[in-house]
Amino acid sequence: MKSAAYLVLALVILATASCSKSINNDPAGSWTFQSVAYTAGICEGASVGSLTAVCTSGNYTSYILIFFYDSLPAVSGTYTVISSNPASFTALGPGQLYLQMGIDSGTNKYFSTGGNGMEKVNVTVSNNKVKVSGAGIVMANYFNPPDSAPVTLNITQTQ
Repeated sequence: MKSAAYLVLALVILATASCSKSINNDPAGSWTFQSVAYTAGICEGASVGSLTAVCTSGNYTSYILIFFYDSLPAVSGTYTVISSNPASFTALGPGQLYLQMGIDSGTNKYFSTGGNGMEKVNVTVSNNKVKVSGAGIVMANYFNPPDSAPVTLNITQTQ
């Protein structure tokens, strides 16, 4: 009986380890900002044309939002990043998107894209799922614009 209990305990440990591994390798993707890598556990698409990728680590949750014109894209292409800063926000047009990001590491910070018109991301659509990848997209703190840095992202819609 005692050896059966050890066998059950070993199986539970193996199952837990494999679940953790699958979570770390989640297909939702990741982003890197200010030398910190975030892995998304989920990336949901919305009919209003946005993707939301969420990273939960301990008691903290960080996210990146990707907004498209009108709806999620139906075809792959290169998109121009525009400003999502409330002071300089302009309406999205076809072939454009903007990013917003929340970083919670004990001090909540909110960032938006500056959108100088030179930053581009690749958008791939496959099996009705959207993938967005890009690098060097400058994100500025809403409340302290000099607090800015480029983000690298590789996000894939999972739902």
